[in-house]
Amino acid sequence: MANQLSPLLHALAGLYAAENRQGGDLAARALLAAAGVKRDLPASGAAPLDAVLAQCLTDDPHPLS
Repeated sequence: MANQLSPLLHALAGLYAAENRQGGDLAARALLAAAGVKRDLPASGAAPLDAVLAQCLTDDPHPLS
């Protein structure tokens, strides 16, 4: 049975699954189990904010320099 936190737990599972590593998959499966829903791991691939975060990390932190 799903609980009120199921959408949050499923979203977090997607983040961990996107890591493409064994520990991430294990965490994602545990989160899905805690959500109380029967779903497969979210498809891995680029997360929606990957490009934004990459741009933030490559920008000059001191724009006046």
